[in-house]
Amino acid sequence: MKTRLLLFMFMAFSFAKAQTISTRAGSTSGYVEGTGTAALFNRPSGIAIDGGSAVVVTDQNNNRVRKIYSDNSTGFWAGSSTSGAIINGTGAAARFNSLTGVARDGFNNAYVCDSGNHAIRKITSAGVVTTFAGGTLGTADGTGTAAQFQNPQGLAIDASGNLYVSDTNNHRIRKITPAGVVTTLAGSTNGFVNGTGTAAQFSYPFGIAVDASGNVFVGENCRIRKITPAGVVTTFAGSTIGYLDGNGTAAQFNNGILGITIGSSGDLYVADSYNYRIRKITSAGVVTTYAGLGYSGTTDGDVSVASFNVITGIAINTTNNTLYIVDHFNNRIRAIAPSLKPDILSPTVFPNPNYATIKFSLNAKNFATTSVVKYGLASNSLISQVTGFNATGTSNVNGNVILPALNPGTTYYYQIEATNSQGTTVNSIGSFVTPIVTPPIAEYTFNNTYNNINGNTGFVNTGATSFITDRNGVANNALQITGGAGTQAGITAPLGNASRTVSLWYRVNVLSSTSGLFYYGTGANGIFGSYITMFGANAYHTFQNGQSDYISTALYSANNWRHLVITYDGINVSIYVNGAFIGNSPYNLATTASNFVLGSSNISATLAIDDLKIFNYVLPTNDITSLYVYNTLSSPDFSQNNLKVAVYPNPVSDILNIETETEIKSVEIYNLQGQKIKTALSKQINVSDLASGIYMVRIEDTNNAVETKKIVKQ
Repeated sequence: MKTRLLLFMFMAFSFAKAQTISTRAGSTSGYVEGTGTAALFNRPSGIAIDGGSAVVVTDQNNNRVRKIYSDNSTGFWAGSSTSGAIINGTGAAARFNSLTGVARDGFNNAYVCDSGNHAIRKITSAGVVTTFAGGTLGTADGTGTAAQFQNPQGLAIDASGNLYVSDTNNHRIRKITPAGVVTTLAGSTNGFVNGTGTAAQFSYPFGIAVDASGNVFVGENCRIRKITPAGVVTTFAGSTIGYLDGNGTAAQFNNGILGITIGSSGDLYVADSYNYRIRKITSAGVVTTYAGLGYSGTTDGDVSVASFNVITGIAINTTNNTLYIVDHFNNRIRAIAPSLKPDILSPTVFPNPNYATIKFSLNAKNFATTSVVKYGLASNSLISQVTGFNATGTSNVNGNVILPALNPGTTYYYQIEATNSQGTTVNSIGSFVTPIVTPPIAEYTFNNTYNNINGNTGFVNTGATSFITDRNGVANNALQITGGAGTQAGITAPLGNASRTVSLWYRVNVLSSTSGLFYYGTGANGIFGSYITMFGANAYHTFQNGQSDYISTALYSANNWRHLVITYDGINVSIYVNGAFIGNSPYNLATTASNFVLGSSNISATLAIDDLKIFNYVLPTNDITSLYVYNTLSSPDFSQNNLKVAVYPNPVSDILNIETETEIKSVEIYNLQGQKIKTALSKQINVSDLASGIYMVRIEDTNNAVETKKIVKQ
């Protein structure tokens, strides 16, 4: 049985080990104003945030209201050592009798339950104490001292200054307006009945809190009850006496819920006092254990080992999410500080054949934070590491990290680590698979045809287009689009944040700000916005979507062929012109359409397009350069035994792709000793079985033209 209990405790607290519990003030019973454990309390009861960095505490058996400041020093506010009948006055001239609940308004006034005097007392910032409501035993509603209470224990205040009182021995929840008008919100006689107003029944309600919508939450016996602004009472959580986490009434509490507070996200934190625990309840009613071991103690430290002895008050500072606790029988004020280690948020992986981009966010918790990404081929062997980005401040900082030199078609595991002076946070180990290097999903040579040479759907709706002489002087080998018309390809395009590469040659006869080149889809759903590229006067413009140009560089002159490559890795758009990298920038895509469109309806110039290729991954830079070099070779004279060819990727680890304009007759691979080690008849060759090193690839086409390329096998 002991082993099972320890296992449950580990499961319950493993999620919260970053949080720590400390004693802010108090130690043994007594009365001393001091700092930390040098200060003494005698059965402190209620607690409230004072609107700044201090808290207000009702020191029950010392009959005083005190403050604890950010440096853990204490200060006297009102009351005296003598208890008894009501005496109003300033500071020590005032008298209380068994102080319990406390609340603070927006004007730095405090309200306290003077339980033994059946009254709600008000204390101004100057320490002036008056009787705000009640003062005699009874159940009467009314204004100010005409109202009656019986041993009120819990107190909460809403944004409008209305007070809500757990009138404990009257089994009622009372409401007091800022003018002091007291009414009964819900409850009547001792019992347990859900209903509206006085039709509902409570049994010794204690802890109380009110949310931003005016719903009141009340702790009584083993339940949390909810009261709407209209007075409708339901059971929010709990049922029978015991200890059990769960959903709603499936959860169990012990007999006495003496404190409740509400966090900024709407979660309830509940003092399950005689289970010696703090329980957390989500807005959906899911109950979990937040801190405490189920037995009394005074241990500070990690929440997995910290212990309490009957919590009677609880309050949260929503500015820094610190939870303050009145540890009644330990005569201490304790605090649970949130973790200040950095947060790692929303990691997303965008894999490519030879690398992967990992996008994530860091919250530095106001401490300078660094990050690394570890990765490898097994979840228990993350042997490689890449430095990530840094973060400061308290806002989420977005960034991305590139994992280089990966192999296509391979599963990789990764884990992100973020470190600041408070410690290191790691996220769960994730995995991704790099895609296998494949040829373009669409390839159009425009050699007197609109067809995709990969065999998929060709262009349709060709509009005012014709075939013209290409950049090498070969007739009918390029596509011309006349102003005012466009042509579409009904191909399946990479959508959304999927990786892609578009490669083509272009020529515009007249410089114009309306010389649209191509786009995916229509309107705002285009591949990179409403346009991919625009060519303005003496400038290169790209990625228009109702915002500033992504790039504007003088890279264009009329009637000159240029090679253009645009890539998108799920995060960044990159652009290359004539094989040279121009720049990149983050860009968020929302592509929903799949048609690829050349030209646009508002073209005022004539465009020429050649050798269009679309890939469903990002080509590495060396492959982009190879495409440019391959396409800038002079027009081949096949009778002279030279062959226009490109090979990629290079270096290669798995599949080697070969680009030629003609059919391949043979491919031979030689090592540096001149030994032929592999032959093939395909434009795709699996070289994964080759040892790492340098090889020569001899390609011969059906016209007996030959070319030799050097490759590096990773």
